[in-house]
Amino acid sequence: MKHSESGFTLIELMVVVAIIGILAAIAVPAYNNYTRRSYLAEALTLAGGVKTSVEEYYGTFNQWPNTNASAGLQSPNSYWGESVTELRLVASGSVAMIRMQLNDKVVSGAYVWLIPDPIVSGSFRWQCQGDNNLTSLLPSNCRG
Repeated sequence: MKHSESGFTLIELMVVVAIIGILAAIAVPAYNNYTRRSYLAEALTLAGGVKTSVEEYYGTFNQWPNTNASAGLQSPNSYWGESVTELRLVASGSVAMIRMQLNDKVVSGAYVWLIPDPIVSGSFRWQCQGDNNLTSLLPSNCRG
């Protein structure tokens, strides 16, 4: 009577472990990039109310607000989201830009700028720009 052995050899187990390692090496960076992009999207959503206040100020006074206080907004450090440490109105020439400073959930200390562009019809188009180290994380409408 013959006795047969069943199971995996050491080589087969090593191949399986190697395949799992390769898949993990691909999946983990992709997941990290995905989470950083979602935090950046949250920051842009947080700026939605600020954009409205800036537009209302411009519609009322026909000029841009130059500080958070002049637009009736909270202080710059009062805007807390998962990824934002500061949300500040910055006057630059003839326009007021919204500058968001990001934390380490995206890229620590990096900035995203929202720049209003009034359209003749009275509505606004907002341009989005970010620091160079954010290029791959920005939504498609911010990549210029």
